[in-house]
Amino acid sequence: GCQDSSSVKITPDLNKPIVSIKSPDTLNCNKLDIDLTATANSQSGNQLSYEWSSQGGGTIQSPNALQTKINAPGTYIFKATDQSNGCSASFSVSVAIDTVKPMVNAGKDLIWNCESQQLTLSGTASGNSNSFSFNWTSTGGQIQGNSGSKNITVVSPGTYTVTVTGATGGCTATASASVTVNPQPTVTLASRTVCAGTPVTLTPTVTNGSTFLWSTGATSST
Repeated sequence: GCQDSSSVKITPDLNKPIVSIKSPDTLNCNKLDIDLTATANSQSGNQLSYEWSSQGGGTIQSPNALQTKINAPGTYIFKATDQSNGCSASFSVSVAIDTVKPMVNAGKDLIWNCESQQLTLSGTASGNSNSFSFNWTSTGGQIQGNSGSKNITVVSPGTYTVTVTGATGGCTATASASVTVNPQPTVTLASRTVCAGTPVTLTPTVTNGSTFLWSTGATSST
């Protein structure tokens, strides 16, 4: 009839991991992929496992690590699970993208005429960036001075192209303007033989001309 007894106190471990994600960068033309960095701590000192997933995002390079690399916008969820008590906690962040190219204008096309020595082309840009850089190049023409300024001086006909880069996201766009030669006018006047004192009408054949000046001082076309 002897008896003995003992007791064991069972303390439940329902502690969830504490998790967070560092605020992510924005994807843009300079940053085609970015790192997502999470932190996870066990309140019970137990071993943790990690898992990344996404909603509307892209490929997750290291889905079972604290840090992973991604290359698409979307919502990314980090989950840590306590390997001893099975409790888990999650944290999510949204990754944005800005790949909008600047709106660029190289200015109006210009005419190079007989009096031209130099002309000015003026580039403009607008968009999401707070500032822009300009770089001009030419096909068949010549730029005088700094080709990296917003406005340039050209000293010959040709096609001029400006490439604009946004400082914020690094996105680029181009636009072009042409400087074309205004051809010189040509005049052909046929010889006429008439009797002295007989009036005659002279009608020149003219191309690329619109005003007239005769040696007599007359300005009519005939």
